[in-house]
Order: sequence, then C-alpha cells, then structure tokens
Amino acid sequence: MGHDLVKIYTIRTEEGFRNIASFINKEDAFKKGLLPESIIGYFTNQINTYELIPEYFLRNSLFVDFLHKSIAEYAPQTKSFQVTARKLKNGWVYIIDQRTPDPNGTVPPEDIIGAFEIKKGKFINGSYKPNKNHRILSHHGFFKLDFELYEYLLSKLHKMYESSN
Repeated sequence: MGHDLVKIYTIRTEEGFRNIASFINKEDAFKKGLLPESIIGYFTNQINTYELIPEYFLRNSLFVDFLHKSIAEYAPQTKSFQVTARKLKNGWVYIIDQRTPDPNGTVPPEDIIGAFEIKKGKFINGSYKPNKNHRILSHHGFFKLDFELYEYLLSKLHKMYESSN
C-alpha cells in the first residue's frame, strides 16, 4: 500500500478550509460524504500535497481505532501471520509498518503498528496490543500495511459506505 493511495481533500469546516487524508475515492466522497472512520487525519496548516509535513498532521482517533480493530480481526487469519506464529512458538508477533526502511532490522517504535501474543505457535485470542507510538504519517510517508491487511481494511471501509445512507 503506497501513500499514493491516500487521497488529500480540501474541505470546508467550521474552522475554515482544511486538508484531510482518506482512502475513499472522490466519487464516493462526493456522493456520500466522508464517514468519520474514513478520515485518516487532517493537517493543521495548509499543505502542498507533494510535501506532507508530519508535524502538521493530526491523526483521527476514530480511524486509528478502526485500523487497530481491523488488524486485530484479520491479521491472525493471514498465512504469513500463521507461519510466523508457528515458527516463533512463544512470544510476540509484531505488525510492522511496511514503510520502515529495514523491516528485518532495527525498526523504530513509530513503525510498529501493534503486536499479538503467541503461545505454542498460536495467537492468543484478544491479545492484540496497539502501539500508541505508531505514527500514521512520518517523514517516510503515510503508514503502509501488507497487501492482505490493506485489502481487508479497504473492504471494511467500502462495506461501511454501502450500508450508509
């Protein structure tokens, strides 16, 4: 998932015009509006969309909760997660932000999305712990999920849009 999949919209709010980030395409956004969970966050200052400044970005807690709930639901079902859990046997499996420069090396705390506890090669139900230090937008761009998690997140967002209005 690349940051090119994140759309930046300029919307009018009570405080004036704001740049917001979302995965929702403009057709759905104009047709149905932006559901609160579909807004990744917003920028506190006007921005140039080619130069996203993390210090100006505030993440939307509703989206962050939606993101972590989606990961908690779906990550243990993926083959890569299950293989990793079996190899590890006991400990924690970390969900690493794919934007990190070296996912197999030292990963900065801001690029760890969350973790699941593993015992006897299987994940412990309800053990997912979100990392409160994870940054949705860093100097390496917007967060990136692996393909399966990204597809699941998008499908959940689209189902929310289909059931709205």
